Amino acid sequence: MEDTIVDVIELLKKLVSYDTRTNHSQPGKDVKVLLENEIEPRLKEFGFDVEYIEVKGHYSILAKRKRSSPSILFSGHLDVVPWDDRWVTDPQTVVELQENGKNVLKGRGVSDMKSGVASLMVALPEIAKSDATIYFALTGDEEIGGEDGTGSIVEKLRDRDELPDYVITADAAGMEIITKRRNIFDLTLSAKKQHELILGKLEEKAF
Repeated sequence: MEDTIVDVIELLKKLVSYDTRTNHSQPGKDVKVLLENEIEPRLKEFGFDVEYIEVKGHYSILAKRKRSSPSILFSGHLDVVPWDDRWVTDPQTVVELQENGKNVLKGRGVSDMKSGVASLMVALPEIAKSDATIYFALTGDEEIGGEDGTGSIVEKLRDRDELPDYVITADAAGMEIITKRRNIFDLTLSAKKQHELILGKLEEKAF
């Protein structure tokens, strides 16, 4: 277990060193080279077919290793929110600090979500032992909505009739496992129309 933690931290340091700041006017400039250097070779080593997707300058990777059912997609993103001068250490260097008596790692994207991607890559040898069909979808525009990354991947998988049975993301939320994400369920409610007499007066308020 200790060796695994060391491996995750070492890969995390590499991922954080790439400049993947992304906003609506500027795609993360190092996302593609990060994928080429750190992600693609690991996936190919375990028999994954790797496909690059580029939309409006945003790069994503969709990898697949077809086996039997079920199909499982591991998702993640490599872009980070741009930083400003309030960042007191080098944002692209992982440093170990003490906070509230605990050792913590700091660097842009450590929690959101390069540590999650590093964990998935270190777990890849175990994931690859599964007989399931496995996908990896890693994107570069999650912080600005994901339309060009996740949106394009979902559309591509839907067109191929390959939408997975399960999706697992390693994004962070207070170190708690997230079992449901916002907007994940489509829910339609219908009710029988019924008229009621309501007393009072109509007011309009602007906010």
